[in-house]
Amino acid sequence: MESPAKHEVEENDPRPPFAATVSRVAVAQICLTVGYAAAEPAALRSLADIGARFVQALARSGASVAAAHGRTDANLLDLVRAMEELSLPRGFDGAFDPTRPLLGSSILRELMAFVRSVEEIPFPRPIRRESVRASVSPSFAQMGRETPFGHVPRWLPCFPEAWERSRREGKGRGDGREGEAKREMTKGVRLLGEGERVLPADRERVWFRLEYCGGSCGERKTKRISEEVEERGGKRR
Repeated sequence: MESPAKHEVEENDPRPPFAATVSRVAVAQICLTVGYAAAEPAALRSLADIGARFVQALARSGASVAAAHGRTDANLLDLVRAMEELSLPRGFDGAFDPTRPLLGSSILRELMAFVRSVEEIPFPRPIRRESVRASVSPSFAQMGRETPFGHVPRWLPCFPEAWERSRREGKGRGDGREGEAKREMTKGVRLLGEGERVLPADRERVWFRLEYCGGSCGERKTKRISEEVEERGGKRR
């Protein structure tokens, strides 16, 4: 069981979580719409928690349906299926027919009728949008370019400009062997920035240990091969 002190700290926290604050304001707007002029803080927190849990359950169910069909993001059909799953305890029209079209679901029709019958109440404050996706380079199709290799589809992001430039320079020199040699020379080189490279000053010795079974199955022989590699002046010892 959680201690009462923890609940007291959470209630006295001057900065509640962002999602809880948004849910609380939304519930307060609903209460004002249906005629309430005030609400107890405890009741408001409880209603906000119920609303947030419903949205969370809806999102979790929609993501589960999408994953079951091999999709990473949920679409409208997945959300309709999630709403039907959450409505199963009380039942709804057409629940007996699993082959019915989802866009004709009675749950979706009820939601659409409700949206048309009530006046929209905008949120009183702008909601902060947090980007969860990293910036993606434009694809070959978006740039109107052809891929340099036949096995690379055009919907993939373009290669980095530095790579394209080095590839063009390698083609200009000849058969590309210089580029291969350059890549071999730069193995293990740490890039500091554009045009800046540095080799580690102190490099460790490399040890290799090979184990194998020889002779009878009951005997196990161990062969240890040690190789000391020192790459100074391009020599190996």
